[in-house]
Amino acid sequence: MNSALMLSHWLCLRRDRLALALIFVLPLIFFSIMTVVLKQMAEPTTIATIDIGVIDYDDSATTRYIIHQLQAQKDFRIETLPSTSLAKDSGRDQRAHLLREHRLNVVAVFPAEFEKTQLAGGSAGPAIQLLEDRANPIYAGILAKMLELALRGYAQLALLAPGQPQAAAPDTELFEASSVRVERVDVFGASFGQRRNIAVAYGAAGNAVLFLLFAMAGAGATLIDEQEGGITERILVSGVSVREWLVTKWLFSTAVGFVQVATMFVWGWLVYDLELFSRLHVWGFMAMTVATALAAAALGMLLAVLCRTRMQLASVSTVLILIMSALGGSMFPRFLMSPALKTVGLFTFNAWALDGYQKVFWYEADLLALVPQLSVLLALALMFMAAAIAIGRLRATG
Repeated sequence: MNSALMLSHWLCLRRDRLALALIFVLPLIFFSIMTVVLKQMAEPTTIATIDIGVIDYDDSATTRYIIHQLQAQKDFRIETLPSTSLAKDSGRDQRAHLLREHRLNVVAVFPAEFEKTQLAGGSAGPAIQLLEDRANPIYAGILAKMLELALRGYAQLALLAPGQPQAAAPDTELFEASSVRVERVDVFGASFGQRRNIAVAYGAAGNAVLFLLFAMAGAGATLIDEQEGGITERILVSGVSVREWLVTKWLFSTAVGFVQVATMFVWGWLVYDLELFSRLHVWGFMAMTVATALAAAALGMLLAVLCRTRMQLASVSTVLILIMSALGGSMFPRFLMSPALKTVGLFTFNAWALDGYQKVFWYEADLLALVPQLSVLLALALMFMAAAIAIGRLRATG
């Protein structure tokens, strides 16, 4: 070990007092925020609820009791849908459209004459249908069986309640033997393609946004290298304005970021059966990737002009990106977060980017449905660049 080199490194770090302070402060901030996130996610009472649509063709005392009991459960958020929203002989397309349009995890359909059939004690009566998307991890993996058991339990309580006419009430043993039937129906199924892999799409989007942030922070670091090497001064002396210099850098970094993200998704298409080049996906993917790359590159430019040294930029950008990624869904799926964390996550553009990608690959939304996400990302990009240009001008004239 060369003690002279070690001393020189220490002296350089000590002269950069901000970088020296960030070495100790940023880890504490990052640890505190990540601890809060993990504690809330580990608390069962804060896990996101399941959104259930209810269509009641029977409209009987029994079905109304079941729906009331579901509404009383904190794990469920019930949205009552009119019976006209779904034809009784509807096909998969209409059922899938219903889930996408209302952003529901599942739709519970109570058939006509449900109460009458159950009171008669027959086991061959119409079943309660659960129209679901089994690619949805929070529903299929966590709450599906709970909802199925809840429907059966509430139906039994309703049918055996003291308020029911004694003559119509079935024998308890007979009723238990012929329990209420619940039929789970995957509204997408094989007709929507065997390659429909939501987990790959969500993972690709989360990893792409996280990678893009680090890549754009690295691209912004070249601004500091150019300043330290005297290149910036020569560029400005040649007649190029600060605005032109930063905007050109921003657009070039955006193009590089777009290619990097596109490469990741194409690799997912080639290797992991990600459905990328369908009519419903490719244009939404391109729009979201352009907007996300613009915002990430603009943030990289802003951080570069705010920090005076590479040490400062490395410390600030790393912790900021990790915090935004944790709250925005790049590290932990947002559907597992509590409502409070979801709200906080909206202050990061990771959340808006992932929500947009989710609309594209999960709900198969068109470009018009992406307007909120695209608008926020583009607004953030313009805001970041405006701030970077203003600060850059002050630094150039200071």
